[in-house]
Amino acid sequence: MDFWIKVAVEAIGWIGTVAIVGAYGLLTTHRVQLQSRSYQWLNLLGSIGLMINGAYNGAYPSMMLNLIWLVLAAYAIVNASLKLDPPKA
Repeated sequence: MDFWIKVAVEAIGWIGTVAIVGAYGLLTTHRVQLQSRSYQWLNLLGSIGLMINGAYNGAYPSMMLNLIWLVLAAYAIVNASLKLDPPKA
């Protein structure tokens, strides 16, 4: 059973990696916009996958980075849903 859990956690981590790198690739090639929900959802779901993998493997700095990534993506999704104006820089 432990073997299959490890395989599942590794698969979840790789899927998270593909989601985040894929989102960045789509943004870089102008296939999505920074404010698009699809871009933010890919980041949010990818960060969850990498957090699961990091927690299982004891990679706490990686887990914290992805928690921050998740919070930023969630903020962007909520912001877009409420159609709030972005804060002025």
